[in-house]
Formats: sequence, C-alpha cells, structure tokens
Amino acid sequence: MVSFFVEGIPVPQGSKVCKCLGSRPVMWEANAKLKTWRDTVTAQAQIEMIARGLVTIENPVELVLDFRLPKPKSVTRDVPSVKPDLDKLIRAVGDALTKSGIYKDDALVIAIGASKSYSETPGVYISIEEQIV
Repeated sequence: MVSFFVEGIPVPQGSKVCKCLGSRPVMWEANAKLKTWRDTVTAQAQIEMIARGLVTIENPVELVLDFRLPKPKSVTRDVPSVKPDLDKLIRAVGDALTKSGIYKDDALVIAIGASKSYSETPGVYISIEEQIV
C-alpha cells in the first residue's frame, strides 16, 4: 500500500472549452487552475515512488481519496455539500496518478473510496492498494 498527502487546493476536472481556429476545433480545460493541481499531484506521486523505491503498478488497484477543502469564511454548514463535485475531483487525481507512473493506467482502478471535508490544510490524502492477481 502507498499512502501520501498532496497539499494544495483540490481542483475539479470537468468541462472543456472549444473554439474554432480557422476550420480546426481546439479544446482545453475550462478551469485554468487544473493543470497546476494535476502537476502538483503528479510531482508528489513521483517523489513518493522514488523515496520508496516503487515501480509502476501493473495490477488492479483500490484507490482511496480523502479531499480536504478550505472552508469559506461565510459558510456555516459543517460539510462541503456544494461544488466542487466529488466525481470531478476524483477524475483530476486519477489522471495525475496515471501521468506520474504510479500505476500504468487508471483503468487498473477497480474500486474507489472518496470523501470531501473542510480543513485548515487543504489537499488530498491518497491511498493506493495493489491487488495481486
């Protein structure tokens, strides 16, 4: 099992923007902060791989993600039952973990557990458990 924390404000991966440049359509992520967040997750995963002497996982994995979001000052509710959507937060981290090389492809993820809560220290706790076949 590999577990680590990535500090930073989690960013959802969701909608794309499409424009035509001449006759060619070009698409990019609507959220400009997404690339920085995915790069942060990718870098931390690579640091963990090097520090632990890990190789790329090629077996099925179970993924557990615990997102910690900053609580806005004006908010009185105890849980973040508003945007960002949990499924979009998961998608951004899943793609970053694939890019990091920690596992070969996010198709290897056979189970996901995820949650989001408010915290003084925003980020995501990531746990990856390889299922030996």
